[in-house]
Amino acid sequence: MHVQIISLLKEIQPHFTELQVTDESEYWETENKSLLQESLDNYFDAEEKAKTENPKLSGPFRLKNGRIIDLMEDG
Repeated sequence: MHVQIISLLKEIQPHFTELQVTDESEYWETENKSLLQESLDNYFDAEEKAKTENPKLSGPFRLKNGRIIDLMEDG
């Protein structure tokens, strides 16, 4: 999905005076799929570590409005 979104943004980029994209995986800048996969793996590892360290954390959750919350602490 990430690759497809970046592809779409690059396709429409010429239609904007300025299009700023912040991509923590650096795929926007590099189009390096290995770097993207490493970034995703690191994210999921950190999420699992956080859940292990704090058993009250769980997630991800999708809200009714479509927004996704990565981790949330049970009350």
